[in-house]
Amino acid sequence: MKKKGSLTLSINAIVVLILAITMLGLGLSFMRNIFGGATEEFTKVSGTVKKQMIDQMKASGKAIDLSRPKVDIKIGEKDQIFIGLRNDQQDLLSYTINSVDCEGLGGGSTSDLNCATGGDVEVAYKSSPTEIQGGETRVLPINIKVSTQASEGTCFCTVSVDSAGESKRTELTIDIVV
Repeated sequence: MKKKGSLTLSINAIVVLILAITMLGLGLSFMRNIFGGATEEFTKVSGTVKKQMIDQMKASGKAIDLSRPKVDIKIGEKDQIFIGLRNDQQDLLSYTINSVDCEGLGGGSTSDLNCATGGDVEVAYKSSPTEIQGGETRVLPINIKVSTQASEGTCFCTVSVDSAGESKRTELTIDIVV
């Protein structure tokens, strides 16, 4: 009798183990589908933003424009905006984002927040030339990352774009909140 009882315990343990592995596999595939769908949605959203930027620039007549000239971002987080570059001329033009220069106004004093390159706020963009055909508009991403050591405050940034010996500027405000 005792041998039969121990055999039943072994079969129960095996069944529980198989059920646990099955549930783990189902849970992992469920999570993968959820996060995979979120990635696809983000790609669709950025495509929609790009189309809206192109339409907005055609209507406004601006040569360079930002999708959002004011960004609210929390400490330690990342965000992405887009810059639109439009070629009004007939010829192919080369556009280069020369710099994104930022100055800070911290919550208490100007020294609270370091907005300069390599400081509390990192602004990443394509620095190599982008060629745009005549009459076309190109939309490029600008990534903004705030370090975890940053303090609350505001960075005022100037985005400089060069094209055919001409320099154009637009303003960007980054508000860092807790």
